[in-house]
Amino acid sequence: MPGSKIPLVLDNYRFRTSTLLFPADWKPTHVRWLLKDPYGKTVYWKDSQLDMVRQVGSGYDGIYHYTDWEVSENSGFMQIPAFAQEGEWKLQAQFYDVFIGFKVHKDTETLYSIPVQRESFMDDLNAPIYLIIPIPLLEDVPVSIDFPLFVASVLVLILLILWVLIVKMLLVRRFEHARR
Repeated sequence: MPGSKIPLVLDNYRFRTSTLLFPADWKPTHVRWLLKDPYGKTVYWKDSQLDMVRQVGSGYDGIYHYTDWEVSENSGFMQIPAFAQEGEWKLQAQFYDVFIGFKVHKDTETLYSIPVQRESFMDDLNAPIYLIIPIPLLEDVPVSIDFPLFVASVLVLILLILWVLIVKMLLVRRFEHARR
């Protein structure tokens, strides 16, 4: 349901990378957590540097050189967004290395499938809103708006405006009464 927390934790997670012929393997240093809707569209992501990376094996499989990695990471959690579509959502981990500011050697693994069902409007009020802002010639920027905090901020702003209007009205009446 919307607002459900998904842990972004890898505890001695193992995966394999491979390259053709020459063992110019790379070392994964970062992870991008990808939250995908039932249609496979990425609705939000979060980047993090891996806490621990260890090579646990390597060898050849035909003409491919492979390396087995073991990684650990704790990036907190991500939530199913407000007004989420029903179906199987997926959390993927995309492991990569950074070279001169560019992400290279990406390897993506699906970690979880999360069944999402619509239950009540109140669930949406406790869930974040995710936006991806495209920036020309640069990488898109993911934005998370905490819906309960957003609603509370709007209510506080409305109350502040009402308070200013009431004080203004009282001051105007007082000055009008003083002129008489």
